[in-house]
Amino acid sequence: CGKVPPEAYATRCLAAEAAIERCGQGAEVGPPEGESYDGLIGRFHHFAFGAAWQRWSEGPDLDAETTQECLDEYRDVSDQIIDCITRLHAGPLHPLLLPVYHGRALLATGKLDEQRNYLELERAVISRYYPDEGARQDAEIMHMVQHKGPPGCAMPGGVFGPPAEPEAPPADAEADLPMGLTTLRDLGFDGVGPLEDVPLAKVSDSWALSALD
Repeated sequence: CGKVPPEAYATRCLAAEAAIERCGQGAEVGPPEGESYDGLIGRFHHFAFGAAWQRWSEGPDLDAETTQECLDEYRDVSDQIIDCITRLHAGPLHPLLLPVYHGRALLATGKLDEQRNYLELERAVISRYYPDEGARQDAEIMHMVQHKGPPGCAMPGGVFGPPAEPEAPPADAEADLPMGLTTLRDLGFDGVGPLEDVPLAKVSDSWALSALD
């Protein structure tokens, strides 16, 4: 904020930081001393941010008593990370926030407006700092939106658009056909396997939110 604190207040703040450092080194801080520091370390303090970043890096606690409880707690930590980095860098677009926005969008599943907000922020970060990757992802999305399937793979005939031309069977594949059958199509084979056999393009290598992604 640019303001100079009173000397007594600054002394208490420095003492609170020293107490936190001692705790980090394994020392005990008694209740009287700890209570005297209440309200001195805000959510934007580097100690608070360090603790939040560590907690966020660990992922949601899926061993909590309830799934909703662990998701709510992880959502709050994610929001604190976003607020701290946004304040420090005077804006919401920073590479460190890319995985945070991705995870936050996952946590907003079912809330379309909220999810759209974080997906747009994620896309804005990619476009600013990784323009080539952003262009590639946009092209892949447009490819799928136009009913052409995932880039790099042929979709089964009739699924999207006109039927695909069947692939020619190998030259030696018809040698062992039973008498009276002249092609593999007579056996009901049209040259296309089930959908799960079609290789899917890898749209993004970004961070995944534990088992929730």
